[in-house]
Amino acid sequence: MYHRVSTSGSAGAGWGNRSLSVDIADFDRQIRVLSERQNCLSVPEVIDRMVEGQLPGKALTITFDDGYRDNLDHALPVLERWSVPATIYVCTGLVDAARPPWWVELEALVASLDEIAVDLGSERLVRTLSSDWDRFVAFQKIADQGRRGDPATFQRIMAQVRDQAPEIAEMTNPMLSWEEVRRLDAHPLITIGAHTVTHPPLARLSDSEVIGELEEGKKRLEHELGHPVVHLAYPFGEVEQVGVREVRLAEAVGFRSAFTTRAGHLCRSHAGHLRALPRLMVAHDDSMLDLEWKCSGLQHLIGRRGRRLVTL
Repeated sequence: MYHRVSTSGSAGAGWGNRSLSVDIADFDRQIRVLSERQNCLSVPEVIDRMVEGQLPGKALTITFDDGYRDNLDHALPVLERWSVPATIYVCTGLVDAARPPWWVELEALVASLDEIAVDLGSERLVRTLSSDWDRFVAFQKIADQGRRGDPATFQRIMAQVRDQAPEIAEMTNPMLSWEEVRRLDAHPLITIGAHTVTHPPLARLSDSEVIGELEEGKKRLEHELGHPVVHLAYPFGEVEQVGVREVRLAEAVGFRSAFTTRAGHLCRSHAGHLRALPRLMVAHDDSMLDLEWKCSGLQHLIGRRGRRLVTL
């Protein structure tokens, strides 16, 4: 699981969202090695072969969440160079939005402040921001509310931050446009999947709200692309945001597969749990040794002491 592929020093590699961005040179090295050592398949191929009981050894699929423009500008040329397929899960509301995603905006707002005071509900965050570490801590405390809290409450928290920040230059939306999504969809190496409309923590929504996020995001993509979209990645996707209800509703809406962000490898038993699939996140600071360790499966085998992966 990737998010962004950025050039050194470019937007997206800042202290707040640094973990989401892999440097293009590192990405090229990673994809080259994976292409040489793994059986790189698309998500549709992985799902088909898993259902048929014919998933080959060392199978691997590359995914990107959210739908950033650098997936087209930086990631695609690398994927082409090594002939590796990938799936990009697009959040339709982020394509339509005039402003960048809240986590990108929040980083810029916190960076513009010397101090911050925000009511987070369970606590009041009051902090002097004299270093990047201070800003990182403040960013994470606020962002945690966005990842796990009620969306309406989080909007009020973001309003508090905006009220304290000075006027900053208009931020460029780093997300793909619809024309760019269509270009990617037409590429033989790329599959476009769904990622909801507004990227909320689904577990904090009502049944009807979850259905709306899943169904409307799916239909919008299908309208723009002119074909069915049957693969999903849940926003955030940890156990706190995705449970049995969300998996059931994803199936009811018509998704054939859905990936969480729970760490783990696909195994034979997942053929019966196609809407609760695990992934391995590749982060900014991962070395090739880290990547090889994750791909080996030993990390998660040791972590669960030989127990089978928990499925929803």
